[in-house]
Amino acid sequence: MSGNTPKVLTISIAAYNSEKYLSKCLDSFVIDEILDKLEVLIVDDGSTDKTAEIAEGYVKAHPGTFKLISKENGGHGSTINTGILNASGKYFKVVDSDDWVEKDGIIRLIDYLENHDVDIAINTYYRIIDGNKVLFNTMSEDFQNYNQIINFDEICDKFDIAMHAVTFKTQILKDLDIKIDEHCFYVDVEYTLYPIKNVNTAVVFDYPIYDYLLGREDQSMNIRNQHKRRNQHKRVCLSLLNYFNGIENTINAEKSGFIKNRILKMIANQYAIYFTMTPTKAIKEEIKNFEREFKNCNAELFDYLIGWGKNLGYIKLVRILRLTGYSGYIFILTMLKKLKVIQ
Repeated sequence: MSGNTPKVLTISIAAYNSEKYLSKCLDSFVIDEILDKLEVLIVDDGSTDKTAEIAEGYVKAHPGTFKLISKENGGHGSTINTGILNASGKYFKVVDSDDWVEKDGIIRLIDYLENHDVDIAINTYYRIIDGNKVLFNTMSEDFQNYNQIINFDEICDKFDIAMHAVTFKTQILKDLDIKIDEHCFYVDVEYTLYPIKNVNTAVVFDYPIYDYLLGREDQSMNIRNQHKRRNQHKRVCLSLLNYFNGIENTINAEKSGFIKNRILKMIANQYAIYFTMTPTKAIKEEIKNFEREFKNCNAELFDYLIGWGKNLGYIKLVRILRLTGYSGYIFILTMLKKLKVIQ
């Protein structure tokens, strides 16, 4: 193949001070069978270590596949926005710089996408925990229609969307009239939900493509980091609510329910972040302020949350605290922590 062959898939890699693990990520794409069909954008987000130097080595070795884009630090969302802007592949996938892909999986993905037209591709993936690979499927157990193109609305109630499990048609992302929040963590939920209004067809693969590394102390999902970045998490919750407000009347019931369900999971996690912190008057006021913002943004979902999460411990707690006007917050949380109901 020539270097001018249109790319099937663009991979966007957010790279910030990634010198310790970037090579493992990039090595997973150095596969002779697909190099000419693949575009790997390494978006250096203002790194101060050898990230750019390492990336340059891959650009020099495989100039038709790897590209380095250096920019000022803007956070994960800004790297995705940059990746979408610069993508030339027909399809687009985000891979974090501390993760990597399965050789067989990425080959099969590109082969399929080269020969089919679909709005979103969904895959199983591995979660790497303490060196062990655990296969994770975002689909419900009763789902059977693997490896065939189906109407997206048919699966809205059958899967839980995750960044590691999706590949979008690039043009759908380029056509979005909204950008992902920058200088902010937890924006992967924005990335996966914003395009859904324009997604009509889907394919679900029964094989893993992505290896998602868990357990690093500096990861955004580490609970201590969630505590420190709780305002960024709240910012994403409110961005999603505002987005939903703007599109709710333009989408069908299936997509509306799908997006609403994922937003409520994000909001439930916001409460979980608060409730796993040491209960103080200051945190109590933060929660009450979040409640006000949540209700002002979408009163319907504010009320709906309690019924939606009736089997979730943290939402049961929200119901109790709302009934008391949060007057018993410190006492209730202190007792629950002593009883080790909440860690």
